[in-house]
Amino acid sequence: MGDILRIYSGGSTQVNLYDSTNGVLHLGFAGEDIIVESEPQAVPLSRGGAVETKQIVSFEATLLETDSTKIDNLIARKGYLQEVYIIGIDHAYKMRDCFIKIKEIRTMKGGEAHMLVLSGQRYQESVSAAADLPESDYCQFIQNILGAFGACSTDGGGGIATGWTNDGATGLSVDTSHLGGGFGNEQRCTVSDAGDMMYCRVRFPLDQQSIKMTVSVYVDNIGGVTANFNIGIRTRNAADAVLDTNTSENLSVGVGADARQTYTVTFTPSAAVQYVEFWFTGNAVGNAQVGFDNAQLEIGSLTAYVENA
Repeated sequence: MGDILRIYSGGSTQVNLYDSTNGVLHLGFAGEDIIVESEPQAVPLSRGGAVETKQIVSFEATLLETDSTKIDNLIARKGYLQEVYIIGIDHAYKMRDCFIKIKEIRTMKGGEAHMLVLSGQRYQESVSAAADLPESDYCQFIQNILGAFGACSTDGGGGIATGWTNDGATGLSVDTSHLGGGFGNEQRCTVSDAGDMMYCRVRFPLDQQSIKMTVSVYVDNIGGVTANFNIGIRTRNAADAVLDTNTSENLSVGVGADARQTYTVTFTPSAAVQYVEFWFTGNAVGNAQVGFDNAQLEIGSLTAYVENA
C-alpha cells in the first residue's frame, strides 16, 4: 500500500460491504470526499487532566451509483454488523463489525442529482494518547492484505503455515526463518511445475474497476540447484471459483542465495470479487526447494513489509 500521508491524485475509490448473512455488496464508485476520522473519548482525573480510554472511529462516503436495487440492498443490511472496505488507487481502509447508516440528500431543484451518503462508526480501545487513527483489528488502513498470515510463523497442521493452503507442493514444513532472529518461522516446500503451488486467500471484495496490486516474498534457496518458480495474484468469487490469474514471468534464486521477489500488475477483475490470494507456484524450468517468508499482497506499488491487515 502507498504511504497514507503521501499526496496523490487520480483514480477512483470503491466502497464494498460484507456480512455473513448477506454476503458481499459492491457499491460502485464513490465521490471524491471520503472521510475517516477518530474522536478521542477522555475520562477526567480527580487532580485535573484526563486519560483517553477509547476512540469513536467513523467513516462517511458519498455514493455515486444510487439505483433502487442498491438502496434496497443497503436497507436490508442495516440490522447486520458489516465489514466496510474503502479501496482507492493506492490505499485500502477496513472497518469491521459496524452498523451502517444511510442518508439521502435532495435539493428538490429540477435537474440536480440526489446524493446517497453511507456512514458508520464504532468504538475501539485507544493504543496511545498520540494515536490519531490507531491500527486495530476493527479499524485500520490495510497495508498487507495477508496480515499475520504473511509471516508464516505458525504451523496450522501438516507442515503448512497458518492461513495457507497446499495444492501439489511437497516437502512441507514450518521452520526457523532464514531472515534471522526476530522473524520467527518460514514456510518450506518444493514445487516443480505450474500444478504445484501454495496459496494464501483473504476476503477482500473488489468491484470490476481497474486496480493495481503488488505481491512480494522473501525466498531462500535451500536446494542443490537453482530454484525456479512464479508468484502471482488470483481473485475468486463468492462461490470460491477462480476469476482472474495474474502471474510473474519465471523467477529464480541461485543455489544458497536468498532474495525478495516482487510482481506488480494492473488489471480489471472479470467479475465481482470476494477473495484475493497470493500464490507461489513452480514452473516448467525445474524444481524449486525453498523457504519463503514475509509474503505481502498490497494495493499499489511495492512498500516495506508489514503484517497489519
